[in-house]
Amino acid sequence: MEQVTINDYNPEWKSEFIHEKERISNAIPDIAIQIEHIGSTSVPGLAAKPLIDMMVGVKDLSLISSVHKERLAAMGYEFVDHPDFPERRFFRKGQRRAGTHHLHIYRYGGEQWISNLLFRDYLIDHPEEAAAYGDLKRNLQEQYPQDRVSYTKAKAPYIQHVIQKAQQAAKPTSLIQGIIFDMDNTLLQSRIDFAAMKADIFNYLHTSGIVPADLPLSVHTCATLIEYGKQSGLSDEQERVVWEIAAKHELLGMEGAGLEPDVEPMLKRLYQKYTLAIVTNNSIDAANEALHKTGIHGYFDLIVGREQMSALKPSPSGFHYVLKQFPQIAPDAWLSVGDSWIDGKASTEAGIRFICYQTNLEIMHERGVTALARIETIPDLISFI
Repeated sequence: MEQVTINDYNPEWKSEFIHEKERISNAIPDIAIQIEHIGSTSVPGLAAKPLIDMMVGVKDLSLISSVHKERLAAMGYEFVDHPDFPERRFFRKGQRRAGTHHLHIYRYGGEQWISNLLFRDYLIDHPEEAAAYGDLKRNLQEQYPQDRVSYTKAKAPYIQHVIQKAQQAAKPTSLIQGIIFDMDNTLLQSRIDFAAMKADIFNYLHTSGIVPADLPLSVHTCATLIEYGKQSGLSDEQERVVWEIAAKHELLGMEGAGLEPDVEPMLKRLYQKYTLAIVTNNSIDAANEALHKTGIHGYFDLIVGREQMSALKPSPSGFHYVLKQFPQIAPDAWLSVGDSWIDGKASTEAGIRFICYQTNLEIMHERGVTALARIETIPDLISFI
């Protein structure tokens, strides 16, 4: 029999995951699509066994070779064969019988992968549910203080109940009628050097006495930096210069920009079945030029550039503009897709469900964005419409 130990939430659990994630990523970079922190230690404030659960998403479990197992073993992760769970490969690390770290490898986007994320994210987004789960675990600890297997089995119905609630919550409340896309790094493989653009804008704003020299640029995007400047007294002429700096970088970065994989076949499937729009912080001229050059301009019913917005994303202004152009489509009948937290923030504040393209959902949560889901490829969008 093995003792069941439930500890109060420890913020160091997140740091431990980040540390292990980097090590695992370096060990199996050729097969790891995504590495996620799951289980109770991934939910802020939730009491848990002091055991870090992680999962790695791979294209196919058959890709896990003896070489990968050896690399993980060298890091202390012992492979444990569980024939009763053919959809998972399991590794355990730590001196305790149960280990201190559990590594689960699933097919990326498969049922188990999605269920784990749904459970985690639902608890994060619903603190009252997380508190109820914490109470349940404390009660079960008292019932099964020396029987970890019975403790785990007793939790299973509740976990499944939460997953079902999360699945129901993830379903759109009405049939999807419209889709809003971000452009850079969602539809197009943008070559815009946003770091250089931000540096040039900052240098101009600083030399103009608009922003201080010690402004923490790491917390700003180009859009939020410009908005900071406007709030700090940017004149109309100075704002015109700032946009000229941005436009220079945009036009340069759009030269030779290609499409993200499988974008055009996907747009062909969606065309004339759904209202399609783009909301981009780029100028409308740069957007139109890039979309014409890549041959996908004609698929869209509306393209919104910064000229149509009162403020750039993460402001919802561009999304509000779309809603005004199509008043017959309710906000909950739209979906939006983007690669950045600013896309998610703008979308959700406009009441439009957001799907994250490739970016880590943990980053979204850190920025206060609740995404409906994360997709790895643009065609994955079809499962939500």
